[in-house]
Amino acid sequence: APAPRRGRPPNSFQVNAVKLKSLREGFEEGYSQEDFAGKCDVSLASIQRGEAGGRLSRAVLEKVVSGIKALGGSVTVEDLILRRPD
Repeated sequence: APAPRRGRPPNSFQVNAVKLKSLREGFEEGYSQEDFAGKCDVSLASIQRGEAGGRLSRAVLEKVVSGIKALGGSVTVEDLILRRPD
């Protein structure tokens, strides 16, 4: 059997935790993580991981972006990816 994979999941990106949390908290409704996850059609664990600066797949990031846009926000996947300073 192949050895279990270690390290980063493939095609995952480190989330800009401050940006994600500020977007969620910026709506007048003041969504909880759980409500926000539901609006974005992702798991609560994904939102928690993202707000902790963890890694999320592009597919999950795209769902979050769609959810934010549906709520009237403006964001791109690239906005949610933490960029390392050069």
